[in-house]
Amino acid sequence: MIVLKKPSKEVFCQSCGGILNRQEEFGTEADRKRSEDYCSYCYQRSEFVQKNITLEQMTKKAAGFIFLRENIPRDDAQKKAADLIPKLKRWKTY
Repeated sequence: MIVLKKPSKEVFCQSCGGILNRQEEFGTEADRKRSEDYCSYCYQRSEFVQKNITLEQMTKKAAGFIFLRENIPRDDAQKKAADLIPKLKRWKTY
């Protein structure tokens, strides 16, 4: 079992932008080692769980999580997601 070092700053899923705090929140590679980039909701065994989700769909989904997590107005959550998601590793090619 690999033990991930506690990062000096927050680590975000490079697909959905979710904060990764605990080892079990990280996705897995094909060899079942923990991914360093993606959460378990987005990435399992070296594959994206939602392979066909679009940037726009992920932005909308992330806005919902930001709204709930940060308790901010929906418009602000949408703006925050629209700024964050396209900068993440999975979406930089768009």
